[in-house]
Amino acid sequence: MASDLRARGTHGSFTGPLRKAATAQSCLADLRQAGHCCEVFRSTEHPGREDEYSAAHRTVQQSLLMMAVSLYSRATHSTGQYGERGAIQVSSRLPPQLLADHAAVVALRNKAMAHVYFAEDHEDGVWHDQFLFAIQDLEKGWLPGSATRTTQTRPKTLLRLERLIPEAGGILSRQFQKHLQTAMNAFNAASVDVNLADYTDNAEEYFPSESFARAILRDAAPKAETVILGDNSA
Repeated sequence: MASDLRARGTHGSFTGPLRKAATAQSCLADLRQAGHCCEVFRSTEHPGREDEYSAAHRTVQQSLLMMAVSLYSRATHSTGQYGERGAIQVSSRLPPQLLADHAAVVALRNKAMAHVYFAEDHEDGVWHDQFLFAIQDLEKGWLPGSATRTTQTRPKTLLRLERLIPEAGGILSRQFQKHLQTAMNAFNAASVDVNLADYTDNAEEYFPSESFARAILRDAAPKAETVILGDNSA
């Protein structure tokens, strides 16, 4: 509906805040996924037995941490090109004691995960290093050799995320509520020439099932009556 109204060039006071609310909700979903990654990472830890971790175990941990860092940065810092969702910048709203954590996580994403900067200290230490050397072979003489050392995980990074995600999530949740309320106020105050029934859909088009959709809405608004509009006869 917002897209249709925007195409008509009308009711900008309604569609603008609605799109901002949708962006905030999408960014909040990123943070929730990042939080889930941190929780699962914690479940894989076995203090005192780190030397027993298999390569597969370490790879799972590395993947979880990289995903959490990526999702956090995508939601709270990344700048989007035209047509992209973009992010909700949180640095100006974070408590002062979390600014260093935020900067460290974003720098880690930019210089150690999305890109590689050799021998650069990202506050939590050097994540990537490269070595070139020569190996002496008694028959063939000196042979060239090289090695790359990559850090897979660091406890400090996980701790930073665990401090940041709840705070940033609160910021994005408030932004969502603010923009949604602004949109609804504008919608109710204006004479919007649309038929809401034209924009109803079957719940299964957006969720795995109607029961799944009802569960989500029930958790989001337990005191509100849940109504799923659309033809569910199929």
